[in-house]
Amino acid sequence: MIDQGQISKLLARLEGLGLIANVGDGHVKGAANAWCLTERGEQVEHSLRGHRPPVTAFAYTAQYKGE
Repeated sequence: MIDQGQISKLLARLEGLGLIANVGDGHVKGAANAWCLTERGEQVEHSLRGHRPPVTAFAYTAQYKGE
């Protein structure tokens, strides 16, 4: 995915579903976001991977641009 708008929409949807959480300072304009899986997100990831050990964290950082 290259379009920042599409990435922002996808992250917002995943956050709305309780699958990821923004643990960075991205809520402050110009600060970086840091996304990680929630407990529910880890459960879904575990199910989708065929019961392999869950990923402990997913990090995505990007500059917040007010999208």
